[in-house]
Amino acid sequence: MPDFDGADLIAGLKANGCTIGDDLFALCPIEGMGNGAVATRDIPSGTALFSIPSSYLLSEHTSTLSTHLKPEDWASLEGGWTRLILALMWEDSRAESPWRAYLDAMPGSFSTPMWWPAPDLALLKGTDIENRIGRASADRDYDERVAPLLAAYPGVFVGDFSKECYHRQGSRVLSRSFTVPRARVDAGYRKEKEEKEARSEDSDEEEEEEEEEQVAVMVPLADMLNAAYEMDNARLFSPDEEEDEEEDEEGEEKGEGEGEEQGDVSMRSAASAAPAASASANKASDDAYTMTTTRDINAGEQIPAPLAANAQYNTYSSPCNSELLRKYGHVDLLPFPSSFASQLPSSVFPQLGGNAGDEVELSGDLVLRAIAAQLRKPIEFDADGRPNPPWDERLEAWLEDADDTFILTLDPADGLPEELLSFVRLFLEDAEWERTKQKGKMPKPTPTEEVLGVIDAAITARLARYAAEGLEGDAEIVEKGERGSNAHNAAVVRLGEKRCLVLGRSRVAEMKRELKKRRIAERKEQREAKRRR
Repeated sequence: MPDFDGADLIAGLKANGCTIGDDLFALCPIEGMGNGAVATRDIPSGTALFSIPSSYLLSEHTSTLSTHLKPEDWASLEGGWTRLILALMWEDSRAESPWRAYLDAMPGSFSTPMWWPAPDLALLKGTDIENRIGRASADRDYDERVAPLLAAYPGVFVGDFSKECYHRQGSRVLSRSFTVPRARVDAGYRKEKEEKEARSEDSDEEEEEEEEEQVAVMVPLADMLNAAYEMDNARLFSPDEEEDEEEDEEGEEKGEGEGEEQGDVSMRSAASAAPAASASANKASDDAYTMTTTRDINAGEQIPAPLAANAQYNTYSSPCNSELLRKYGHVDLLPFPSSFASQLPSSVFPQLGGNAGDEVELSGDLVLRAIAAQLRKPIEFDADGRPNPPWDERLEAWLEDADDTFILTLDPADGLPEELLSFVRLFLEDAEWERTKQKGKMPKPTPTEEVLGVIDAAITARLARYAAEGLEGDAEIVEKGERGSNAHNAAVVRLGEKRCLVLGRSRVAEMKRELKKRRIAERKEQREAKRRR
């Protein structure tokens, strides 16, 4: 891959209808984060930085690859990111691709676990990343669907279309893609949608409103903005969201908005962007996505954007370290705010810092096994994760309106998830199950000794999934290890997750103490009531 040249990228974007306020920022390497944007002058809030036409979003629909294939062959790739990845491979193989400058600016190597050797992958044992890397499924997708298509069209697929290239483009999609309404990038779909809406207007019959179909796309330049925890400050708004934006601004003027808690930049429609200090970035058409600052940014300051891909319009919250490592190949090891750190027990080594947004998943099957152990009833799970009767009926009822994955966080202000308490009661207490069947309502999240005992056992089982090193061992590696190495990054993730689990157990213990105090107070009140009689 050619060396990164910010000037070449900007020139390539402008040549394809993008409007760039390149007098406002410069593209340059950011330590530990690849290439990013830095303000070259003070930028007021409400400034349009750049605009990307919808037609220039790189997707399976805007690339012309499908026109070179038989419709049935293209249809065989439907589902997931396969078409987008193949479109990226094809465009990258063409010197004349309209996205040439953009593709040349993208990274060619990755430090994500997808690319780790087996010994390093073993360091992620027990983490939320362990079973989410997806290498095996990507290999299978390439072997079973992509490779036969490549062989059938040797004149179309000329260049590097190897499995490694497939993984490389997949890593780009994982770390950099956005999702947008399909109608924004698929002219045929948009026409069908408009015709259907027109027929619906002419008809007296009321039709059920269909959910807007979303597709993954690559947004040139927008995907180069980086961020750290609670610095997420790029949001992607489609051109038809102008009205919503105006309503939000009115709410903020009345003191009802949350502008101070939002980021520094939002990705919004050109039509709704406020006047900018840069004239060039304001010449975009109405059918374009515009990156707009949402607070004043000082010269020399990095212009970040959220680091989680594949969320609609890039409006996602700050990711935890396990997600940062899985998608982007790095972790946050930052000092905790003093108000945050002071509430953490010394046993989780708050002085080492980390990611205040860290969290860990407690899976439903783990909780169900803890319930089964307490009830001394057998439980088995099939290949699809479905438990044997009679457990399956209650789980099916729960999954109609809720998820069976529960999140424990690092934030000292958070308690145990209420959904977790309700879930345990549904399976632990037969009376609650009967009430649920009759009234269609899940149990209240009322803690009892038995419920808290199950949760404590589930957390203990979750901790046992890690390798031999305890929290203290991970803390030592984080403190003394080589920063940025796979071993160090894995230790940072393990430490963050274990912190959440240890705090979860502390919350259980505190709730047990509160229950005991309440029981003592109730018994005392009962004795006093008897004496009064």
